[in-house]
Amino acid sequence: MSATTNDTSDPAARLQELIQKREEILRGGEIHSQLHQIKELVQKEEACVLEIERQRVDAIMKEYEEQHPLITEECPLCLEDIPMASNRSFVRFSCCGKGCCRDCNLKASIHKVKKCPMCRADIPTERKAIKQIKALAKKGVAFAQAEEGWKFLYGGNGYPLDVKQAVKFLELASEQKNPKAMRFLGHTLYEGKLVTRDVQRGLYLTHEAADLGNVESRLYLGKLYVLGNGHMRDIPKAIHNYTIAYDVNTTIKHKVGQHII
Repeated sequence: MSATTNDTSDPAARLQELIQKREEILRGGEIHSQLHQIKELVQKEEACVLEIERQRVDAIMKEYEEQHPLITEECPLCLEDIPMASNRSFVRFSCCGKGCCRDCNLKASIHKVKKCPMCRADIPTERKAIKQIKALAKKGVAFAQAEEGWKFLYGGNGYPLDVKQAVKFLELASEQKNPKAMRFLGHTLYEGKLVTRDVQRGLYLTHEAADLGNVESRLYLGKLYVLGNGHMRDIPKAIHNYTIAYDVNTTIKHKVGQHII
């Protein structure tokens, strides 16, 4: 006999009905003869759970997108609107400061393109690219300031470890609402390992970057709410932030062709 339930549009109500029906069968004692029906009920229960979760995610994302519309930038090569949700969503060129999506940049690399697709300058060596980034940063270009900031923060690739310079450039880029800079500066201030700890400002910058769509910042908030620091531990908020991060990541998977996280 096929497992049937009353028709209802509420998956939570359907789930309760299915669970009740399965428990009735189990209490009846004739489990072996009812294995097929039990399996069918379990499959329907799983479908209800997935539907409930989808409704939960949809409700969170609807509210989030109304308050914080996903920022996009058109790739000048493929003309796709690319969600600017990660440091890795868009590739910036050190020669002119313009850029394209990662997919177009990958195709250019595969075909060994030797010119910038935007300004037609030669693809620079690493040393020349560093000089170009520094020049753009001095002109006040936010992405270049953010690049200088995080490279000074960690050192390597032609940059010395210089926390003072790192904070200087990250502050400049953060003033221009650059999510990457806000993410690194917020993390640095919150952790307090390289600078004097400032939990309040660190959280503020991390929230700002997350609200601008930065997935890494949203994940970091989720982590902070899970681990907590006494007063901050909040599992519902952690789940909320993780939900947004993974849903935005799925959106970018369709747009850019790869996951961020």
